[in-house]
Amino acid sequence: MKQKMFILGLIFLILSCGKDNDSSVQPPDNAETYWYCELDGKQVNLAIVTGLEDIETYINIESTVAPIGKGNSFFKLTSGLYKSVGNKTGYNLTKGTMVIQNGGYPTDEQFEEFMSDQNNAFSVNAVNGIEVSYYDEQAAFWSTSQGSQIGSNFKITKITPVMIFGDIYMTIEAQFNCSLYNATGSKIILSNGKAKLTFEYI
Repeated sequence: MKQKMFILGLIFLILSCGKDNDSSVQPPDNAETYWYCELDGKQVNLAIVTGLEDIETYINIESTVAPIGKGNSFFKLTSGLYKSVGNKTGYNLTKGTMVIQNGGYPTDEQFEEFMSDQNNAFSVNAVNGIEVSYYDEQAAFWSTSQGSQIGSNFKITKITPVMIFGDIYMTIEAQFNCSLYNATGSKIILSNGKAKLTFEYI
């Protein structure tokens, strides 16, 4: 009997240890925004729930705006999360390119249509799709744009329009796996990526 109890205890211990490295680690249900992934097998958990975490959001708009009737306007939208203390690593997602025919700025409807577009292929510098990027502890830049993405995937699983002070934002939830490269060609595998990020266009 003691031997059976010992074996059962050992099995329980093994299963418990396995949970610590479970690839299905999930962000909190009540997180306002998050970035969860594994980098070369090391779990990364960033989430803002209370607003008191040492994490900052990052939003950037790269645009070329033509006057109405004098060409097209172009927008690439980035959202991410950064640690605000310690090693200050950061993780970004960029989606491009939103093209506004005949110039000017997009309407709310055009913005929503662009974010809902399921062309989620990885694209160099997010010219026509997605770029995932990462700043490491030494502030070195790693990106999907700097190497092959054979076997990688990206899927937007949920899109939620949000009105803030009369302006429309888009919160997306996504799952992804990809390879990140630095300037010298070194490679990091990002797996089991999960992100909830908010984008704006003006």
